[in-house]
Amino acid sequence: MKSSVPLKPVLLVLAESGEAPEWIQVFPAGAVQSSKGDFVADAQAMAAVSEAFRALGHDLGVDYEHQTVGGEFQSPDGRAPAAGWIIELEARADGMWARVNWTDAGARYVVAREYRYVSPVVGIRRGDRRAVVLHSVALTNDPAIRGIRPLAHAAGGIEEDQTMEWLIEMLGLEAGAGEDQVKAAVQALKELADEAKASLDLKAGTAGELKGSVLALKSNAARAETDSAELVALKKRLVKREVKELLDNAAKDGKFAPAQRPDLERLAMSDRAALEAFLEKATPAVPVGGAVAHSASAKGSDGLSETEAMICKALGLTAEEFKAELQRGE
Repeated sequence: MKSSVPLKPVLLVLAESGEAPEWIQVFPAGAVQSSKGDFVADAQAMAAVSEAFRALGHDLGVDYEHQTVGGEFQSPDGRAPAAGWIIELEARADGMWARVNWTDAGARYVVAREYRYVSPVVGIRRGDRRAVVLHSVALTNDPAIRGIRPLAHAAGGIEEDQTMEWLIEMLGLEAGAGEDQVKAAVQALKELADEAKASLDLKAGTAGELKGSVLALKSNAARAETDSAELVALKKRLVKREVKELLDNAAKDGKFAPAQRPDLERLAMSDRAALEAFLEKATPAVPVGGAVAHSASAKGSDGLSETEAMICKALGLTAEEFKAELQRGE
């Protein structure tokens, strides 16, 4: 077979006993990327590969470094010994899997980790780039697949250095991050997940409960927004009440004329401190219980009423500064 497309070698998980795995993933499902050419490995492709294997009528070899393909992969002595034999293929959701009957030599290489990857050779249909036939699978240390994962060690997990690299990447840490940084990031994620779970009040974790919890959160948020608006309105009413009491007392002391009150109320809402300072400095200008015959709200040439001009004088402000202060409070 001329077509040669090494696919994504997938993790070989070794048994706790240190034996070579019985099942290996030949290639993953979906769009497979390789420096030798990309192809599609969907359900249709895996069905075609399985049918071709059944039609072959005999076991399929697992070789070393694609020696069975020949050409540039041919060994110096022309031999292509088998590391094992594929005796069954099984299409799964995550790709094509093969049950392998390893040779003694092949098993030793895998268990000793002298070979870290597997790489298949498949025939690709030109029309739609689907894999349609499996030629062979090789043990290799130079796979063509981008983002390839290493083989697992005999204890059954990914090698520690590769695990750390993968965790660093998944956690978004800088390359070379230490174990303490990784642990801290994982702990932060756990706390975030626990907090999210608690806030959603998840119990059995069903879809209905999740939906109900989310709706409750939205309702609480809307209620909080309403409560906030009501709080602002309440604070405003309290301020007006305080200002009314303050002006009522000042009026009794004759600190201003009744016609001046609207201007003082306006000042109070923009600058409470300025009003208090004015009332402190103002001297009784109207006898208690008396009346004012003139209009205190008439505007002068500077655009200020008599009350406003009096406030400016008491506070040492210019007309422009007073107007600017009122505008900031509106």
